[in-house]
Amino acid sequence: MIEQPIRRWRPARVPLLPLAAATVATAAAATMLVVPVATGPGLREVGLPPGVSAVAAVSPSPPGPSRPGPNAGPRDPNRPFTVSVFGDSIGWTMMHYLPPTPGFRFVDHTVIGCSLVRGTPYRYIGQTLEQRPECDGWPNRWSAQISQDQPDVALLIIGRWETVDRVNEGKWTHIGDPTFDGYLNFELQRALNIVGSSGVRVMVATVPYSRGGEKPDGRLYPEDQPDRVNQWNTMLRNTVREHPNVGIIDLNKKLCPDGVYTAKVDGIQVRSDGVHLTPEGVKWLLPWLEESLR
Repeated sequence: MIEQPIRRWRPARVPLLPLAAATVATAAAATMLVVPVATGPGLREVGLPPGVSAVAAVSPSPPGPSRPGPNAGPRDPNRPFTVSVFGDSIGWTMMHYLPPTPGFRFVDHTVIGCSLVRGTPYRYIGQTLEQRPECDGWPNRWSAQISQDQPDVALLIIGRWETVDRVNEGKWTHIGDPTFDGYLNFELQRALNIVGSSGVRVMVATVPYSRGGEKPDGRLYPEDQPDRVNQWNTMLRNTVREHPNVGIIDLNKKLCPDGVYTAKVDGIQVRSDGVHLTPEGVKWLLPWLEESLR
């Protein structure tokens, strides 16, 4: 039996990162906002293994900063083709269900519920939630991890949390707002610079269309609106063009070949809950993924 977390609603003083200021300087003064936020582990998404929540403080390993290995030295030419994977629960399920990969070594640095956006409350499936504070430390964490791995390729599977409604300087906003877009682009540029700092090739997956749930009136929640996905993927492509050693893996086109959310492709159930991949979906996806990364 899977126990649903008990969730209380209370006013909470939540420290925010002023997003506009972040485009000018990394360090910014925090503001305070009183909003109703959910406490407890968060929302369990049925596509994840039992007991795992894409919103909760759950991850495959504690998301504290890694330390580079001592005297890493030159790359061993006999080692498998190494891919460092960074991202959220979509990437986590991909790594969790990954079948054997002869000739490839995938190093999983994904953290459930965390992506690039930092420091603000957000709405997900109609609930207002606090972002886990440890999510904010991704720049230092990723820098240490990429230094330790010395991969052949870094793979970023991000974007889901960039499409949700978030509080910016006291008001709700989302992708498509020029100020918020400026902040998103700042964090995306920073991510590409960090993982590509050693000259390693970087591949970034487009975020696929999703259907995580429906409102009582049958409409999609904001984060599942195709327009938001398109806006993020457009920003991604435009930003990647500025980085000669960065490429795009079109995960959206692969999972949604008809340009709309698709649960089955080639007769295979690729999505479990409208967002995350199934084990069968990962197995089906793997040859394409390996070819794209080579």
